Amino acid sequence: MQIKTTTQGAAAEGRDCALRADLRWVPAGLLDLPEINRIANQVHTTLPERDEVFGEKLRLFPEGCLKLMRANEFLGYGISHLWTLGIIPPLDTFLGSLPDRPNCIYVHDVVIHPSGVQRRAVT
Repeated sequence: MQIKTTTQGAAAEGRDCALRADLRWVPAGLLDLPEINRIANQVHTTLPERDEVFGEKLRLFPEGCLKLMRANEFLGYGISHLWTLGIIPPLDTFLGSLPDRPNCIYVHDVVIHPSGVQRRAVT
């Protein structure tokens, strides 16, 4: 399964998904876990998830893990992974592994910190 992590697909279909010129979605890695958890804990106050659970998703499917940056400012993140339609992974639970025959990409979480929204991070 090939994954596109750009807005080219939407633009080709005539949909507007423009980011401000000073913003970039770039790959997230294990070193970004403190910032991912900081934002998650601020935004999802009733849906806590352990650092290790986010870390497992980053290790299992790094292609599906992005961060939204403005210069050196971490404004948000997106976490997704290959999965099977009709099965919803429980929150704050380890996946163990990805399915052998995935048929979808499960979008676990996409969060833009309120400071990024207030500054119109996405138009």
